[in-house]
Amino acid sequence: NELMGCERMELCHHDDVALRFDDYRKHLLCLYPTYSANQYIERKIYPKDESDKKTDALDILLNEKSILVLGEAGYGKTYEAITLIQKACSNENTRNLIPVFLPLQEYGLLYLDIISGIKHKLSPFSEGNIDKIIETKLRNGEFLLVFDGIDDISQDIFRTKFHVDFKNLSA
Repeated sequence: NELMGCERMELCHHDDVALRFDDYRKHLLCLYPTYSANQYIERKIYPKDESDKKTDALDILLNEKSILVLGEAGYGKTYEAITLIQKACSNENTRNLIPVFLPLQEYGLLYLDIISGIKHKLSPFSEGNIDKIIETKLRNGEFLLVFDGIDDISQDIFRTKFHVDFKNLSA
């Protein structure tokens, strides 16, 4: 059962803030239902340093700390992003990480920077001021951030701002 690892109630407390991780993970699993793999062409992913060893995107992400999925429209980039989120919600190796899926068509419309986007996604599952916990968890590398659709950002000015925002976050 994929939800089994998410059934126990887990709270993160930081000063006067509580974040309900398990409720958030369950929400993600319901929001992005599992796609049937037979609807997509089988893909093989190879890390850049071991061309003969097949792996999956989550393993690469955990080892390399970042991945970039490129492809034309319809090649399955969103499918891969959602699959990453599903695996992160149900994999025991990612239990210490908070997966955040940010569809970038929302960037510039629902939030104006990446941190505001994280806050937008987590606020319904928090009690108190979440800014401090986001800052701490970002600094400690406890987020698994999945961005989807840079080309879906509505305006060039927001796309440029996203690139600057991403570079600052990665620094």
